[in-house]
Amino acid sequence: MSNDPDDLKAVIEDLRARNEKLQRVNEELCTVNAEHQRKIAELTAWTRDVTEPGRADETIHEGARRRDEFLAMLSHELRNPLGAMVTATSLLDAQDEAQRARLIRVLDRQTKQMARLLDDLLEVTRVTENKIELRKTVVDLREVAADAVESVRTHMDTRRVELNVDIDDGPVWVHADAARLQQIQSNLLSNAAKYTPARGHVRFIARREGDEAVIRVQDDGPGIARTMLDKVFDMFVQGERTLDRAEGGLGVGLTLVRSLVGMHGGTVVAVSAGEGAGSEFVVRLPLVEAPPVGGQASPPRRDERPIQVSKVAVIEDNTDSREMLCEVLLSAGFQCSSADNGLAGLDLIESMMPDVALVDVGLPGINGFELAQRLRAGGRHPRLRLVALTGYGQQEDRRQAAEAGYDAHFVKPIDPQHLVGFLKKGARDPDDMN
Repeated sequence: MSNDPDDLKAVIEDLRARNEKLQRVNEELCTVNAEHQRKIAELTAWTRDVTEPGRADETIHEGARRRDEFLAMLSHELRNPLGAMVTATSLLDAQDEAQRARLIRVLDRQTKQMARLLDDLLEVTRVTENKIELRKTVVDLREVAADAVESVRTHMDTRRVELNVDIDDGPVWVHADAARLQQIQSNLLSNAAKYTPARGHVRFIARREGDEAVIRVQDDGPGIARTMLDKVFDMFVQGERTLDRAEGGLGVGLTLVRSLVGMHGGTVVAVSAGEGAGSEFVVRLPLVEAPPVGGQASPPRRDERPIQVSKVAVIEDNTDSREMLCEVLLSAGFQCSSADNGLAGLDLIESMMPDVALVDVGLPGINGFELAQRLRAGGRHPRLRLVALTGYGQQEDRRQAAEAGYDAHFVKPIDPQHLVGFLKKGARDPDDMN
């Protein structure tokens, strides 16, 4: 990182813009939580008239207790990065350039951690409230399973956990959303890695069993108490928590697994002989017939051939974010022009004819999706690469952007070095940049 005062000032402004975005996302989460509390209040009022008020009250109080524990843990997880950010910010003015650069790296790491936490919360809320749409095709479970294993292998190695893999030799066809199916398996493997001690073992199995596709994730970790087996998938349920919270995270992965498996017409159960006896998670999905010969089991990948990028348009309504993004691009040798709303963005693209347009999805006037659809209508601007900029980074958001006409999708806060690398590579391989 450069120690030039202007460069440091630009980075600080970028971090402030990120913080504003995080605050907006936090407000949305507060709204969701208020809705959950309203539903609990309605349920409490309804149960006053049931024939077994004692049992109903006990159930409600248990749900409220779980919610309170979850919110306390969430507060802890958010306060950790916030504490580091507040401390680092207070020291910025009093340090020399080398120390300021180190403090800025602290701020950068902690804002990214907060973004990941908030992204997890938004994801579980959308899935549990059925606000996503699956894109199902006939896929071979083996291929998706292999991708899931590779996605967690480094994490397993870092934790010194031995991973054994047993994948069926023959095709295992299922009707599924490939991205969500991989998420199911990755979450189960990550959960196993989290609770398995160093030099422990995790076994992953994906095979046909009768007329079902079965995924098993087994570990020799601390196990699950019998009283918790039916509850581990619930939203506000956590296993035994230690004061240091060394593992971190929100523990919403299993809630996502149950919801996604159910949306695929399958089942998931947790099995354990008790505490200290390890655990097993078993997913069962219905098998389907193989796709016709010459048919396509997975959607085609987008065209990722590189282009020569020199002119970039930035369409973003947040003034600080827009100006800082242009500063980054100009310093990297690109031409950059900007607009602060959708209609102005359309005019800018028509007049500038950029190679790449970076577009904030949540624009005033017309949003980023409508802007993309207008630009793509009738085959217009075939050489233009459209890149969506958004605070939402789940697979559903990426698909929605692709359907609107975007070639790539970047999740805020954007890493300037990754963005510049993406453009210099010819605006290709965006998934490597996120």
